[in-house]
Amino acid sequence: MRLTDTEINFIDKFFTAKSVFNIYGEELYEIDIHWDYIYSIPEFAVMKTLHQNPKWHSESEWVSGHVEKVANVCKQWIECKHNLYEDFVAILMLSALFHDVGKATTTFLKEKDNMWHHYGHEIESEKITRRILWDLGYYIREKVCGLVRWHMEPFNIIKSKDAAIKILDLQNKVCSLRMLYLVKKFDMEGSVSADPELTKFDANLLNEFYNMCQTLNCINYPNEINNIRGRISNMLNAKRKHLEVEMYLGLPGAGKDTAIAVSMIDGKDRAIICRDDIRIELGYCGEGEKYLGTNEEENKVTEVFNRKLKDAAESGKVIVINNMNNKRKYRDAYKQMLKDYNVCWKYIYVEASELNKNIERRNGQIPELAFRKMVESFEFPTPDEYDALQIVKS
Repeated sequence: MRLTDTEINFIDKFFTAKSVFNIYGEELYEIDIHWDYIYSIPEFAVMKTLHQNPKWHSESEWVSGHVEKVANVCKQWIECKHNLYEDFVAILMLSALFHDVGKATTTFLKEKDNMWHHYGHEIESEKITRRILWDLGYYIREKVCGLVRWHMEPFNIIKSKDAAIKILDLQNKVCSLRMLYLVKKFDMEGSVSADPELTKFDANLLNEFYNMCQTLNCINYPNEINNIRGRISNMLNAKRKHLEVEMYLGLPGAGKDTAIAVSMIDGKDRAIICRDDIRIELGYCGEGEKYLGTNEEENKVTEVFNRKLKDAAESGKVIVINNMNNKRKYRDAYKQMLKDYNVCWKYIYVEASELNKNIERRNGQIPELAFRKMVESFEFPTPDEYDALQIVKS
């Protein structure tokens, strides 16, 4: 898939991918990584002073040395292939660059073994990646975030007893298990262990992961077992009352209200439920006012929200849930409340084109630091959550 001009201009800050053709007419890429720009980003700059555990990373004393080596392994792999899609190259290269960016905030020296560790760095890496790449847009950014977040998982899965089940679950969390395999392969090849046996052991684990993905027929595309599960669920729910639920997701100021207003032109009878509206109804704040509610007030808002949701379900109207809905636990809570209905879940994610403009729209209602924390902690939905997903750019 070709990239848009906006995506290319953003990605060009990190690296350029020049398209060339060989004598056989095959398209190749020449990659030029822009390290000066990358190291101007604080989370990357600090990597030059972050130590690594030589047991796993004797290739360099510093985290930056490992990241550079992984990126160069990825670059060389891309340059040896032909007819790769532009988006594939962008996602793979950015994932290689960002896979360990979370070590900027998780590196510490453990007194017990006097070794450097980075526990949970993949979780922090996803958050930081999302913040830095926000203006790249949903399509590329979230694929990169998924690969960054789960790049440690191939080893964890193969070591477990129920590896096959976990692989089928993992396929819903990343854009492609093949791409995840490649990112982990580059990560491994960019590492030099002080113990050659460890390197050999890791290589075997990764090969086991790849082979099991092939056996499960999900290395390139999701296994159809998810669709089978969906069809079984539909059959079990066939006798239950049918509901349509449109759940809007997006940061404050992204334009969810506008998107809902536009959707109303189809003439469907909708029941719109929104926590902000309930706060105004209860007199806790005025429209557009900064709100700092107490736990007691928020519990009351939840009580009213839940009652409205149940009433809407009985009415048979299309239910519109208009909240930020940034955490899966919140989305799952709605599903638990409507478990007695046969629900078609449509997720509509609304994203402002530029994060800074998104922040400005709130006119100081939310402090900038708090807003950026929301970006980092936003849990984007995975395919196993919804029946349909729509992306709206405001």
